[in-house]
Amino acid sequence: MALFNDGPISDAADLQQYENGILSVASTESIDLGAKIALAQEDVANEVLLFLLRRPLLRYCSMEFRRSIGVSDVVVTLPLQQWHIHRTLALIYRDAYYNQLNDRYEGKWNEYEQLATASEQTYFQIGVGLVANPVPMAPLPALSSAAGTAAGNTFYVAVTWVNAMGDEGAPSDFAQLGTSDGQQLIVSVGGMPQNVSAPMHRI
Repeated sequence: MALFNDGPISDAADLQQYENGILSVASTESIDLGAKIALAQEDVANEVLLFLLRRPLLRYCSMEFRRSIGVSDVVVTLPLQQWHIHRTLALIYRDAYYNQLNDRYEGKWNEYEQLATASEQTYFQIGVGLVANPVPMAPLPALSSAAGTAAGNTFYVAVTWVNAMGDEGAPSDFAQLGTSDGQQLIVSVGGMPQNVSAPMHRI
């Protein structure tokens, strides 16, 4: 289960599902897609946090506690991703318009601003998904080898954190390592959160 702070909610491929030519627009207008994706996520995070601060819930009733954890317990749902995509596209076309003052870009900008507003309203009407004991995405594992009896091979390893209740976080990216005959794979991962009991390896 992906959490808000695990990384980008959407990527360039997600944007292309709405706008086939968005990569061409970004290239032509020298717009950094990664930067716009990150900026849109910051905007969305601020709106979600404000929503949660205005509506204290049970154990989240303390504003100080909510401020301290931010949106780290917010689950990425399809309505949230759709809002993020619309917000990102609005930012991209806003920059494209101001680069060229092109009416076509202005129309796209206005269209995605309206879609972002509508998808934001839909998201909050459906509800913000929260988890009581959030398990973040694990970092990239470090792979090494040591003398052993295994046959040589190429390994691809991802890691997930698991808490005491068995809840599993989103997997890390895959790390790669090739070994020779007579070597065994060693996997290590650092920065284990306090609420995590052990890492789980996927090879």
